[in-house]
Amino acid sequence: MRAWLLVREGRLEEALSGRDAARWGGPWSPPGLPAVYAHESAAAAALALCARLAAAPEALKGYRFYVLEFPDPLVATHAGWDRPQEVGANFLRAGRHLALRVPSRLAPATWLLLLNPRHPAFEAVAVREVEAP
Repeated sequence: MRAWLLVREGRLEEALSGRDAARWGGPWSPPGLPAVYAHESAAAAALALCARLAAAPEALKGYRFYVLEFPDPLVATHAGWDRPQEVGANFLRAGRHLALRVPSRLAPATWLLLLNPRHPAFEAVAVREVEAP
């Protein structure tokens, strides 16, 4: 499986730690649980960041795209929108899978990937920067 992150330059390690989600929570995870939010496409990652920053695409200056790669069998899917934080918390606490594939609210027909940085396989996730054209 391939997932996309869009991270401010020099902040990749922080983004992969899951500390921001632990501090503030997110749509699929409550505060107190580390999680990494990634996307199935670069466009969805850019859209999510623009929505979070309430900014235009020009605000993405100084950010870098990264691709994360990990085995498909380590991914579970949840297709509904029922109690997303409870679903995410249960997924993160159980630790059975590295990633949970959930529907994106911002980009219809695309998926968000909630990664568990506490999962033993997280250290084996391949991360590479994507050079801008």
